[in-house]
Amino acid sequence: MEAVPNYDGGDKGMGSVHLAMGFFPQAEASLNKAIELKQDEASSHGSLGYVYLATHRLDLAEKEFKIAVKLEPERGEIHYML
Repeated sequence: MEAVPNYDGGDKGMGSVHLAMGFFPQAEASLNKAIELKQDEASSHGSLGYVYLATHRLDLAEKEFKIAVKLEPERGEIHYML
């Protein structure tokens, strides 16, 4: 985002919106940008994992879910997705 260039929330939010709408390429791009800005955000990794799961890229989905679990082991939905 232009107003605050190093803030991941805008990209994470757009990724979530695109994911909910089924716009997977756009969601992937936004979530990757969010992760580039803030690599330790479990929810971004989890959402990107879901994009990969929905687009049948299971190896990439597993990688992102494992990162999310490592960052926030108490998040039950990520364990479920694995």
